[in-house]
Amino acid sequence: QMILQGKPLKADAARKNGIIDAVAKKDVIEEAAEWALSHPPAPISKREVHKTNRFMVAAGGLEQGLNTAVNAAPLMIAPRAIIKCFEAACSNKSFREGLQVEMEQFTNLV
Repeated sequence: QMILQGKPLKADAARKNGIIDAVAKKDVIEEAAEWALSHPPAPISKREVHKTNRFMVAAGGLEQGLNTAVNAAPLMIAPRAIIKCFEAACSNKSFREGLQVEMEQFTNLV
C-alpha cells in the first residue's frame, strides 16, 4: 500500500517489514553513524527475497495490489511499472537483471 498507493507506514511496521533498520530517538546523524559502525555491511544486492514475498507473488498478491491501486486512481501508470519491478525482484532474475527491469520501467515513466 505504501508503494502502490502512497499510504504512510508507521516506523515500527516499516522496521518489522525490513524497509528500515532502526528508528532514531534523538540525533539522527549520530545514531545512524553508530548503527552503521556497529553492524556489518548488508548490501541489498546480496539479500535474498523472503519466501513469503515469493509466495505472495505466486498467490496473486501483486495483482490484487495492482487492482486496488488502479481502482483508487485509474489514470496512474506508475502502479503497473512498480508491479513489474516487484515481479522481477521475486523471480529468478539476477540482481543486475532486476535493476535493468527497474531502469526500463523508470525510463518509461519519465
